[in-house]
Amino acid sequence: QFGLQVNMLGWGSASIINNQGVILSNNHVVDDGTGQLATAFSVCMTKQAQARPVCDYTASLIARNSDMDISLLKIDPIDVHGKTVDYSQFATLPVDYDYVPTVQNDALIVGYPWIGADTITETKGIVSGTTEYNGFQYIKTDAVIAGGNSGGAMISPAGKLIGIPTFTMGGFFDANLGYGLSIREAKDFIEEHSTQSPEQRTQHVDFAAYQRLLDTINAQGSVTDSLLTYTFPSDYKISNYIKNRALRMESKTQKEIAVYEVSVELEQTPELKTEKEYTYFLEAKGYYTPEWEVLAKRTIGGITMMTPINRGDATKGNRDVFSSYYAQISPTLSLSITVIAPLYDEKNIVRLQDEVTRVLDGLQIKPDTAALEKSFSFSLNKPKVSIESDDRSMVGEYEGSFTEFFGNLYTFASISLTSQDINSGKGLPLEDVIASETEGLDKSLIKRIRLQGSEGYIACQATPESALPYTSMSTPFYALMKDMDGSPLPAMRLCILRVIHGIADSEGEPYNLSMTIAGPSSSISSTVDKALEFLSTKVSLPSSGETILPNPYLTATRLMFNDISDQSDAYKQSLLRMVRYGLLRNALEFHPYMALRWKDFLSLYVRSVYNVQPESTTCRKADSVCFLSEAIIDTPNGAKRVINILRDLSIDLNNYVPSQAIYHFDLLFKAKLAGVSIGDNTETDLQIYTSNPTLARFEETNRALSNLETFLYGERKISMEYLGEWANFSPTRQVVFSPRKGITVQKWTSDTPVSFAPTSSFVVGNYATETYKDYEERYGRAYTELLACSKNLAAVNTCVRTYTMQIAQFMQEDQEELFAYPVMTRAEAYATIMPLMDFALFDSDLAKLKSTSAEEPTE
Repeated sequence: QFGLQVNMLGWGSASIINNQGVILSNNHVVDDGTGQLATAFSVCMTKQAQARPVCDYTASLIARNSDMDISLLKIDPIDVHGKTVDYSQFATLPVDYDYVPTVQNDALIVGYPWIGADTITETKGIVSGTTEYNGFQYIKTDAVIAGGNSGGAMISPAGKLIGIPTFTMGGFFDANLGYGLSIREAKDFIEEHSTQSPEQRTQHVDFAAYQRLLDTINAQGSVTDSLLTYTFPSDYKISNYIKNRALRMESKTQKEIAVYEVSVELEQTPELKTEKEYTYFLEAKGYYTPEWEVLAKRTIGGITMMTPINRGDATKGNRDVFSSYYAQISPTLSLSITVIAPLYDEKNIVRLQDEVTRVLDGLQIKPDTAALEKSFSFSLNKPKVSIESDDRSMVGEYEGSFTEFFGNLYTFASISLTSQDINSGKGLPLEDVIASETEGLDKSLIKRIRLQGSEGYIACQATPESALPYTSMSTPFYALMKDMDGSPLPAMRLCILRVIHGIADSEGEPYNLSMTIAGPSSSISSTVDKALEFLSTKVSLPSSGETILPNPYLTATRLMFNDISDQSDAYKQSLLRMVRYGLLRNALEFHPYMALRWKDFLSLYVRSVYNVQPESTTCRKADSVCFLSEAIIDTPNGAKRVINILRDLSIDLNNYVPSQAIYHFDLLFKAKLAGVSIGDNTETDLQIYTSNPTLARFEETNRALSNLETFLYGERKISMEYLGEWANFSPTRQVVFSPRKGITVQKWTSDTPVSFAPTSSFVVGNYATETYKDYEERYGRAYTELLACSKNLAAVNTCVRTYTMQIAQFMQEDQEELFAYPVMTRAEAYATIMPLMDFALFDSDLAKLKSTSAEEPTE
């Protein structure tokens, strides 16, 4: 079964405190690291002081308290050998609830720390004081405490339990102090629960039967199944075994010349027909790197296997004692054997190599009979989620994942099942989880889904550069950098499907099922179709009900413009938002460098910034002049007609819009709506306000503008800045208007000298002012020359004619420079207007943010 591999999550120490087999330990010793209880507990006891403890028993939880970090368990009445447990055989540790910690008293720490070589270890120190943590008293000691001591015993000189070693404080360069929960704090908990029966939990793993299987194998010194036959040395033992699939062997004792571990695993792969495809698979998995490694062939277990060796290794890998070996034993099965021995040791290398040979001598692989089941389930301590595999599937035993491939190694759907916590949706409404996990993504590519009655969502990238739908998305081939022929991978897109509500184990603990879908951007929609088809037909959940799995790429509004491929994904996504809001027509071409006249720009401005739509007028939708003539904006001072404001600003609707005029225009337009002015509305006042709006002279203006903003958008404006978005357009061309040439399109440059529209005096900026100065200077020189020339009265007529010709030439030369200006393009208009908008006026989902009390997001 998929995932049926018994792995030790961790270990700790404990004390038997009464003759009923009740065990006292820490809570963090019995949980699985996520706050949930571990699947099963193996109880090991020391029978000989210098030997490793023997694991003859299992235990079940009675109660635990996370605040006090304490737990009570009871040894199960039947041991792993099927015999009834006689609790009276166990020595018990008396508990001293009356002990008062006294500085300088002796303290003995007993347990199984990792630094104690897997045998029972005692360290001695003194009571160094007490402290309070989580509201409970802890005893400080200078006795050595290390990982594995947790839950053990702190013993007084009288031989009684006075504390439970729990944690240490210190570091590599500082002395450590150990901390143990004072047993007095645990008195009520122990007395209340020690006579209770253990919790009745579903036994997902029959640990006793599993341990008996290992004991039988180790007693025989051999194991055989359809994958292998292994007769191993008597000083080694099998520590993990899955019939027909995996095995792990390790040394029984710690010694200088030993193989620490040999592991054998059969892995299902997508169909790989040639050795080239298989080596590509190994590279993609990160098993070897062809840039600095080569694959050498070795005979292991009677079959030819490949092992990566360094290209610069003069011994061709013949001095290695730490190696991984790989073999393709069928088109869909890969075998790996890993040998772990001590690090390179020149003086012992020959002896270590001999030891590796001795350990592997009894291994025989059976490629002709090796096979895997076609149906898998996730680990048995999880909900019963079953998957039917085929020749395109790959099961990740240790990663706890399943992957289905669609034609190559970079087009796939990868499924994983994980326990749920507060960060992944536990106890939260589905809508809140979806909103949190998909924040900032294109909403048209986010869809609610239902799988056999369980609910969640699917979210996809709009383009290869888009933000990822979920930060924990994974790929089975993290090392994949190129296609099998060596060419670069195509541009890729990803989707994540998450089932959040509806999957739980037999104890009611919730789980998330996640599916990562990946494929080339050009065919991602069909890849999603294949993945959803697989999910609906090959995956079985513990829940039941209807299945609704929409493909976001088939239902979403997609941007069709093919002439802005050089622009950023952020800009494209902002345009897609405008399409959804009905403020932009989705077509094959966007025409980003179309020159805009005031009537077209203002029509977009009024519709987008103030949400005044043509439907509110009697005008045809395309008639922007009519729309601007009839458009009305409600303000705190009553309704204002847009056309009256435009007349006050002396804007000719048929003129082209100067690209650098918009900020001052928007400021003056809002001031007109608010019924105030920016000083005297002169260019100088606008510049002063722009650089220092907090001046006292602008206090009334600011108050009126603030009241207008609140009236129009409420207390919170859901702007691009609020959402952490941006919409910069990066031009490659520049549109310029001049009276003589009209509209011209030039290569973009940042040093265009003028931005000046003579019909709109408020947009005269520094560039125009400097141009006037230059204009006057040139004419001044000509006039000075005229005066000098005219001193000779005989030459006056000639001087005048020369001066007149110079002036005419100057005027012709300066016509282009003086009265030409960059024009607002269509692309720039959208980039300029979108930051001014309140998206909540167009989006009901975003409108909900106005009423939330959450802090504003930051970019």
